Amino acid sequence: VNVLQTSVGQPDVALGISGPATLTAGVTASYVMSVSNVGSVATSGALSLTTLLPVGLSYIGGAGAGWTSNSTTLANGNVQIVATNSTALNASAVSQYTLQIAATAATVQATFAAAI
Repeated sequence: VNVLQTSVGQPDVALGISGPATLTAGVTASYVMSVSNVGSVATSGALSLTTLLPVGLSYIGGAGAGWTSNSTTLANGNVQIVATNSTALNASAVSQYTLQIAATAATVQATFAAAI
């Protein structure tokens, strides 16, 4: 008896962020968020990228091919940004979303959380 074994691949999405480590009040900065599919097959369904900015950082805008975004100020003053891309991300492909933020406090460590 011959047995054929196949393995079904799956997407594996990773996130990288690049941008300045600190900001000074009034300064706007760009952070490039690179969403990579390091898996063996394309993603299906929408990709959703959620970013949480602490008090002292404000959302200016965001852009990227196929990305749409909106922001909400939470009760604690943090700003939550949700960016969505409904385009499938092929295996070994990268999709970039550029986040524009500004510092509203004197000097802010640009530490924020982002997740896919």
